[in-house]
Amino acid sequence: MTDNRVIAYRKDIDGLRALAVLLVLVFHFDLLSIGKGGFLGVDIFFVISGFLITTIIKKQLDQDRFSFKNFYAKRIRRLAPALFAVLFAVMVAGSVLLFPTDLMELSKELLATQFYFSNFYFWQNINYFGLKAESIPLLHTWSLAVEEQFYLFFPVIVFFIYRYFKNYFWHVIAAGAIISFGLNIFFVDSKPEMTFYLMPTRAWELLLGSLIVPLLNHPVVKNKKNSELLGYLGVALIILSVIFYTDEIAFPGYYALLPTFGSMLLILSGGKSHSFVDKIFSHNLVVYIGQLSYSLYLVHWPINIFASNIFHEEYSLFLRLCMFGLSFLFSIILYHFVENPFRKGSVQPQGQRIAVLYSTGLVLTLIFFTTVHISRGLPNRFPENILAIAESVHDQSPNKFECVYENESLESGDGFCQIGASDREPTWLLYGDSHAWSTKDAFDIWLTKNGQAGLFVWLQSCPPVRDAYVYKIEHDCGEFNNKVLDYIKHSDKIKNIILASTWIYPYNARLTYSSNVKLDKEQSIEFFDKQFSKTIEYLSALNKTIYIWEPVPGAKGNVPTMLARATLNAEPESGLEYSLDEYKQRFGFFFKALNKNKALIHQSFSPGDVLCVEQKCKVAMGGKPLYIDDAHLSYSFREYWADIMDKQIQQTIKVKQEQLKTAHHLFQPPSHDNCVVF
Repeated sequence: MTDNRVIAYRKDIDGLRALAVLLVLVFHFDLLSIGKGGFLGVDIFFVISGFLITTIIKKQLDQDRFSFKNFYAKRIRRLAPALFAVLFAVMVAGSVLLFPTDLMELSKELLATQFYFSNFYFWQNINYFGLKAESIPLLHTWSLAVEEQFYLFFPVIVFFIYRYFKNYFWHVIAAGAIISFGLNIFFVDSKPEMTFYLMPTRAWELLLGSLIVPLLNHPVVKNKKNSELLGYLGVALIILSVIFYTDEIAFPGYYALLPTFGSMLLILSGGKSHSFVDKIFSHNLVVYIGQLSYSLYLVHWPINIFASNIFHEEYSLFLRLCMFGLSFLFSIILYHFVENPFRKGSVQPQGQRIAVLYSTGLVLTLIFFTTVHISRGLPNRFPENILAIAESVHDQSPNKFECVYENESLESGDGFCQIGASDREPTWLLYGDSHAWSTKDAFDIWLTKNGQAGLFVWLQSCPPVRDAYVYKIEHDCGEFNNKVLDYIKHSDKIKNIILASTWIYPYNARLTYSSNVKLDKEQSIEFFDKQFSKTIEYLSALNKTIYIWEPVPGAKGNVPTMLARATLNAEPESGLEYSLDEYKQRFGFFFKALNKNKALIHQSFSPGDVLCVEQKCKVAMGGKPLYIDDAHLSYSFREYWADIMDKQIQQTIKVKQEQLKTAHHLFQPPSHDNCVVF
């Protein structure tokens, strides 16, 4: 994605760009059942950019004509026009299609993208309770942010090295690559999101591209046969990296060496061997796709996201192929009418004019951001009843992160919140993941009604199961559970324990004994069964009365957004609902474990018994969403769920009384009057 006019043009590098962008598109549009590592195309782009940018700067430094002003002006002409055009199109599409909350979020993403810190923004906001990848039209711009941050600092560093350490120029670059790679290895397990998104842990990939420059004239590389061999090996490494990537691999980590070294070898071998590989990458059609690669990368993800939000469950392979083709059509228009004219065609603004045009784009983004936020998402675009449904995404407990565990000691009880009657000594304890948080207010009302009090603490993506972790979740779930259980053990006042969770982790093969270890679905379910029993047995041995909040049925998408869209378009909401059979199938493992430990569990509360009637599991009542997303309960229904708890407990008491009567009748000794004497 870099201007290479000051160096000899190499068709094969555009060919390599084509490979990179096609990998990304095939992966993002989910066109093949294999190759789930297609996002590795971004790593190929990083190597190409590092190579070209270093070649340009080094050559200009050697010729004593390097200018920071000219360098940054070319970067702006190369990258900004196409980006501004795409962001404007996304802005327009968002203003038409998105509900106020989503439009406000989009305006933040636009601002982060325009100022090239979107990688920081997404790192901080993509999580269990925040943004989700399938709802972010500008998620792909994180890689552009990494490159731009590199372009901002790298020329200054290179200039300094060249002036004061010229004899050790490549040694210093290599040292920088090693340090960055070391940071990547050190943090990839403990801070995977940070390692993936941030420049310091990604810079080594661009610096590997830099290190191609001194190797190009090496005798080994210049040898034709060696060059051909390097080309084939490079292709093999990239193919292997894509085929054998799984989500068990900590990425980037060591695994990113495969696509990056593969890219290095292809650049080293290209343009001189005239091998089969070189001819493929230099083919006119492949080269043209490579020339489109920047525009194609920019347009494909917003098209994919908006299409998936429009079609939902109907976003079939055929439609994804159509969007794949549409991405090419838009990229061709963008390349020929925006990107190329500004880069090297009829429109080449210079100096002050570049600054004015660039500043205008930033100002327009700021105006859009300010307008959207002052108006709270331009709500007048939709009828009030539609807005009421869509805005149910905010129908959640005040102080979202209240009572969340933050690695503090729980021994004294300071890390807990009190729920229920404020004038009573807590005898209950509710804990679990974010689904425990979403039920907290219902339990608060229920305890208050019954004149009792309890304690509450939660940690997102951390089920209340002993020694269990959720795969690739950074925080120490095991420590959280151990501290809560230890508090329970040493607290005589706490008599009743409520375990609440989504409970879905084993079904998704995410529950594991270490956050860095991936288990398959069968292993994860088996692990849950064992650890759930251990947790129940442990609490029972402490003479605690155990209550379980069973899994909510949930929905097949964001309920407020999709229900509002369906209502607006006068469509049925059935596409959101799980059937009763689907609910049982998804949580069959949980109910098996629950029944296994039934004798030790005093009461389980069942949302499914209430919501899954007539073979469908409700997602709304009276036109109002039951969930704020796809599974977390809406705050407005807290009274409803408190009443359900009372009813289910009364039902359990009634059943047990009937069982006692039956047992009493069966085992009562016969009276004398009923004896038959022979």
